Parts: sequence; structure tokens; C-alpha cells
Amino acid sequence: MNSRELALFEKVFGAVIEGGLYQTKSKLAASMEAKGYIVKREYKLPDPHFGTITIAGYDQTVLGNALYCMSDHCKGTS
Repeated sequence: MNSRELALFEKVFGAVIEGGLYQTKSKLAASMEAKGYIVKREYKLPDPHFGTITIAGYDQTVLGNALYCMSDHCKGTS
């Protein structure tokens, strides 16, 4: 992973830790999805007042998480 990918993955990681998904329409995110580092998820939640609420965004994969955690960026030495 290069530094731009590591920075984006850190944002995805943070969103997942906070219990959400990272929302973006960037070309970098699409590229990282194609490499298998992140994955686009979509959740549909039923709501009695508003019908169905759709939540979409990026989640981390095991491959992306492993590469991020083995990088110097994760260790805090970059």
C-alpha cells in the first residue's frame, strides 16, 4: 500500500471502529476495492415511519487490515 492508500484505509478503519461505514465516491476507494483492501457494503434497515433506510459505504477486508497493521503507518513510525 502507498501512503495515500494507507491514509484512506485509516479513515475506513476509524469509521468501522466507531460502528459505521466510510462514505466516499473517490477513485482511490474504487481502486482499493478492486485490489481487495476494502469492500463496499449496503445495509437496509426497516423503519416504521420512513420505510427502508439504506446505509452504504466502505468496510475493511481481512487483507486490507493485515497490510495496514503490518505497515509502518500503523506502528506509528512513519
